[in-house]
Amino acid sequence: MATLLRYHGERGRPRARRMLTEQDATQRRLYELFDLDAYAPKR
Repeated sequence: MATLLRYHGERGRPRARRMLTEQDATQRRLYELFDLDAYAPKR
């Protein structure tokens, strides 16, 4: 799964960093329960 981290960079400009993350069983179940794949960025 890819996670997008948004934060303020130098000079106050918003920045984003995409990271690959692993999910445990509970996180996977919540991801499916709330259908979060619909909100995930597509490449």
